[in-house]
Amino acid sequence: MQVVVTASNSNLSDDTHEVDVNRLYFEVVDEVKKRHVYDAAKERIKVLEEEVLRMREIQERILQHCLEEEV
Repeated sequence: MQVVVTASNSNLSDDTHEVDVNRLYFEVVDEVKKRHVYDAAKERIKVLEEEVLRMREIQERILQHCLEEEV
């Protein structure tokens, strides 16, 4: 949060010492939202990778079973 305050203070003109609290709030909220979206996407990718792995294992077992029946 201090980085955001410092960045906002540097954007103000020399004669203005006010901090735009609303802007700071929305900057922080946006960063938190981005982090949540990133974390959710990362978790979903992990779940999908596990599902694909299970599907491949099942396909391999079915193929192996079919090959054994032919022999």
